[in-house]
Amino acid sequence: MTKRPQKILTSWQLCLLLALLILAHNLIILKTMYLQSLIDLRRIKFLEPGHEHLDFKDFLGGAKEIGFLTDKDMSAEKNDGQFLKAQYALAPLLLDLNNPNHEFLIIDPTSIFSALEINQDLKADFVHVNGFNKILAQRK
Repeated sequence: MTKRPQKILTSWQLCLLLALLILAHNLIILKTMYLQSLIDLRRIKFLEPGHEHLDFKDFLGGAKEIGFLTDKDMSAEKNDGQFLKAQYALAPLLLDLNNPNHEFLIIDPTSIFSALEINQDLKADFVHVNGFNKILAQRK
């Protein structure tokens, strides 16, 4: 009599083993990606309050006081703090809220149309418009 060799794994068991190996591999990749994302989050720099006004410093020269004009509601209840953040970012420069009697003016409009409307009365030149829709204007 000849002995018939026994199968070590059936085809069903082989498929199950292959599926478990693929699952384990994917879990390792997911964990690695998760840990990498945590490392990338630590590299993000903290943005200072008022960072959207920092690029104006290059254009202000030796100004000691500038105006800050806005058509936004600056009441205590509805103020988003843009004026105070701008004051913080540009210190020791003083900002004068809604006073257009300065050579340099920061315009913080609700829209570009309102900025043009504000500027129509001032007859100022836009010196710099940044990516945050903040405008530095200079009166002549």
